[in-house]
Amino acid sequence: MNNHLRWVAIASMAINLLLLQAFDSQSDEFAALQAESETYTSTIALLEAEAESARIEIAVLNVLDSHRMRVTPKVRHEIAGTILQAADRYDLAPELILAVIFTESSFNPHAESEMGAVGLMQLMPATATQLARELEMEWKGRQLLTDPESNILMGSFYLRKLLHRFDDLNVALAAYNVGPNRLHTIMTEEDRVPRLYATKVQALTAALREEFF
Repeated sequence: MNNHLRWVAIASMAINLLLLQAFDSQSDEFAALQAESETYTSTIALLEAEAESARIEIAVLNVLDSHRMRVTPKVRHEIAGTILQAADRYDLAPELILAVIFTESSFNPHAESEMGAVGLMQLMPATATQLARELEMEWKGRQLLTDPESNILMGSFYLRKLLHRFDDLNVALAAYNVGPNRLHTIMTEEDRVPRLYATKVQALTAALREEFF
């Protein structure tokens, strides 16, 4: 190889080396930019989720305020937080939980029916005892049933159990209203599912969703 070709080869190798170094540098910069972009995307998603959670909490608080719930502001915020917690934990719309509470007790934590159902979501003591056991809550009788947060958690858990059992919201709501054993008897003997309670709750759920959510 003459000197001219030798210098051409050396120059070519040098240029290739520089190109490779530049490419590696650009690759590193691209990877860093990509990682930074993913971080920003994750942060934005987190902020959007927090904003949505805050929006729903405000909607729940507005519902409670509109029905003049007779509790302190602190307790009202705790109740709103519990409804959001129950909605997330048991995959229920918060407006559905609110609709059941309104239908059952008109937002009165100390409501008691002639049949003996107690609290916001009107739970029978026998049913609530079993629910508390499954949720690993210490059973305190009426004291637990009239505690808004405990009642909402138990009532929401109960509704979710009924949804798993019947796989139909209307049927689950009917079972919540009359009890699953009584509903089974009605369905067996009369070949029908009571619709009045479920229709009322579903209509109220839709109205709350449209006005507040």
